[in-house]
Amino acid sequence: MTATEATAGILDRRYRPAAIAIFTTVSLAAFEGMAVSAALPQVAADLGGVGLLPWVITSFLLASSIVVVLSGPFIDGLGPRRIFRIAVIVFTVAGTAAAFAPSMTVMIILRVIQGVGAGLLLSSTLSGVALVYPQRLIGRAYAANSTVWGVMSVAGPALAAAMLTYLNWRWIFLINLPLGLISLVAGWRTLPGPVEEARVRL
Repeated sequence: MTATEATAGILDRRYRPAAIAIFTTVSLAAFEGMAVSAALPQVAADLGGVGLLPWVITSFLLASSIVVVLSGPFIDGLGPRRIFRIAVIVFTVAGTAAAFAPSMTVMIILRVIQGVGAGLLLSSTLSGVALVYPQRLIGRAYAANSTVWGVMSVAGPALAAAMLTYLNWRWIFLINLPLGLISLVAGWRTLPGPVEEARVRL
């Protein structure tokens, strides 16, 4: 191990594309989980179905939680890279489509699908951390991942409220498209395949 390798951090050039993919998707999933709470009055005013309003958040969180628990065998078999690709596409398409939901029922269905994508994202990126980084950086990368999740979960409603000052509620979902594309491009080749194909960490 060279001196440069010994002092490299989690955002070092060699790890940067994977870091962008991991931290962007984690922050986006955390944001989408709770930020919608700030937009619920506008969503209800546009779509009606006030009785279903709590499910706009609950359906997302429930679906993502179930998928996180069940996705382990799929990630082991297919590898974080393939699951990540599927997850980003599902998450981004469903989230963007939610911006154009014509009714509360359709909104909730799309939020369930988006929650499935979020669960796969969280599982694949957590698995990817252990395979992308060398042993000495894994703990630091997990800590950064948890920090990003915590900050975005707490700050999400406030950021959404700021967006709603100038934009309508649909933009909280439309933001999925550019950020999802960025993370997909960054992680398309950089996240590892199945464990047996992962590169040997230094």
